[in-house]
Amino acid sequence: MEAILVQRGLWSMVKIPISRVDTDGGVKAISMIVAKLESAMKRRDAAKMDEARMEMILHVDDGQLSHMCSQDPLEIWETLEHIHRAVGFATSLALR
Repeated sequence: MEAILVQRGLWSMVKIPISRVDTDGGVKAISMIVAKLESAMKRRDAAKMDEARMEMILHVDDGQLSHMCSQDPLEIWETLEHIHRAVGFATSLALR
């Protein structure tokens, strides 16, 4: 799904790249990061957001559609990411 969104130029509607490092190499303050993220979210184009949502809906299995209620593709991505993230004892054991 990520590859399809990147190919169509829609990935920026789902993941907003915010640098956590200043130009001098130091770490930015949390308030600066939050302000930049909020600003970037407000600048997203509604038509592109709808197109990203459409691509996501068209490419998932029918059983996943119930998790895609939001109009915001970022929220849809985070919901699906949370649902399908492997967690638990077996996962942590396998990683070790």
